[in-house]
Amino acid sequence: MRGEVSGTQRGDAFWSGRGELLYEGLRRFHPSVVVDQGWAGARSDLVTKTSQLRSAAAGFAFVGSPFSPDAARPLGAGGTWRVNAYAVTRF
Repeated sequence: MRGEVSGTQRGDAFWSGRGELLYEGLRRFHPSVVVDQGWAGARSDLVTKTSQLRSAAAGFAFVGSPFSPDAARPLGAGGTWRVNAYAVTRF
């Protein structure tokens, strides 16, 4: 999850989802907005557990480069901004 510290939730089961809006109208970079939601924990809690992680991010992708930085924040009390960088490739 963007904006979360690695290992915030863990277990033998998980689910996650992401929605992303990307504007491709600029020549050198494409700004984007991302929303993530997910959960991890014991398989027995998969349906009943409700403590999900949610986050929002804003970033951009350089045209012709796999490098993509963003700034993300967990949606909830006590969240702080984190800056992430990704190397994205298409297969």
